[in-house]
Amino acid sequence: MKKQVIALAAGAAMVLGFAFTAAAEDDVIKVGVSFGTLQEERWDAERERMLEMADEDPNLEVIYTDADTDANLQNDQIENMLSQDIDVLVIGPQDSEAAAAGVEAAKEMGVPVVSYCRVVNSDQIDVIVSYDYVTIGEENMKMALEAVPSGNYMLVNGHDADSVPHDENTGYHHIIDEYVEKGDVTIVFDNYIENWSPDEAMATVENILTQYDNDIQAIICNNDGMAGGAVQALIAQGLEGQVYVAGMDAELAACQRIAEGTQSATVITGYDDLAEAVIKAAVELAKGEELSDITGTTEVMGKEIPTIACAPVVVTKDNLKETVIDSGFRALEDVFANVPEDQWPE
Repeated sequence: MKKQVIALAAGAAMVLGFAFTAAAEDDVIKVGVSFGTLQEERWDAERERMLEMADEDPNLEVIYTDADTDANLQNDQIENMLSQDIDVLVIGPQDSEAAAAGVEAAKEMGVPVVSYCRVVNSDQIDVIVSYDYVTIGEENMKMALEAVPSGNYMLVNGHDADSVPHDENTGYHHIIDEYVEKGDVTIVFDNYIENWSPDEAMATVENILTQYDNDIQAIICNNDGMAGGAVQALIAQGLEGQVYVAGMDAELAACQRIAEGTQSATVITGYDDLAEAVIKAAVELAKGEELSDITGTTEVMGKEIPTIACAPVVVTKDNLKETVIDSGFRALEDVFANVPEDQWPE
């Protein structure tokens, strides 16, 4: 991907709660952002937010790359960014293990590293900026079990080489295992989907529906793309709206499905808050300043890594207007585009 050069918006500094100190024209902070993928809406939205933030300040330059779900390509792109004299590296890893090579390369050149959303499996990263996905998994499962306290459950997890689905799955089991032990719930599927593929998720749900003669009560997915695939499989069987379906990321299509009643829940993760937190941490590292907003630590390969955990927002049909529309996150006419206007909330 062609290098993109941006500048940090001075107005955004107020939102972030910090301001850059004045720097000479040649004292530019150069941040390299390595995206494992830009295929999902949330990643591209975060990229756009970084571009918006950086539009007006000549003291920040950002270049970014898109590995298009290819872990080897991501490391090649990181090597290329390091050759461009970046001051800090931000990695949203496609593969948590493979991306450790990119961290090692950065450290050999004295470049600090931000692990962005997904955790790179390296004890050399300087900070993790993400969400507490174990807690998100717990909260998602609590909501599911409140709505559907018994029956057959599918746990449709994301890419196996990514830390996020493993953390969420851990959270799921913290809550659901008690119901399984009591015999109230049977987990009929609990596995990982290559590269978070909606098509593979749809095919998987189709197979399980066939295997269990459509006797499925809940499908919990690690993101909205896979939840969309699950809903498509349900539609084919005339089961849309009858099976509890949860996702994550609050993509527009997911919010629309919640408005229509075919998806039950999602979680707002990422977008503006995460993009802002990542840029703030990157700039502080590049300047050699103490990291602010640290909320705790995360153990990675036996080392406690400083962590900035953003707060997620759970979205259901009951709070859709409050969390998504009233907050300004999305427009009413977009979310309810497929719902008759006389059924729109006031």
